[in-house]
Amino acid sequence: MLKTYMKNTSILHIKDFDEGRNELLADVLLGEVITDETKRYIQGESVITSPIACSNSNEFKTVSGSFYITEGHTFNLTISTKGVGCNKRKCAIPSRSYIANQSIQLIS
Repeated sequence: MLKTYMKNTSILHIKDFDEGRNELLADVLLGEVITDETKRYIQGESVITSPIACSNSNEFKTVSGSFYITEGHTFNLTISTKGVGCNKRKCAIPSRSYIANQSIQLIS
């Protein structure tokens, strides 16, 4: 199985806090590509993955079937979906530029 190796990685916990809810919609990885055996990404590219299906230590499999290995410390961040199109079935994950330019609330 081909893997993508990442550094400076965070697990983004995407939550819906609207109207008093505290519902987890998805966990995704945000990180910088070190090497990519799948040839989808170039070294140094910032990547936001599809939702994480399962993980074991620093190894992650996404719902799309991709495999990621993180190097170094992985940070955990919780973000609110206010203003980001999400529902229980599908979440339009914001791009890094969207995160930088919009008022997404960082919880932790």
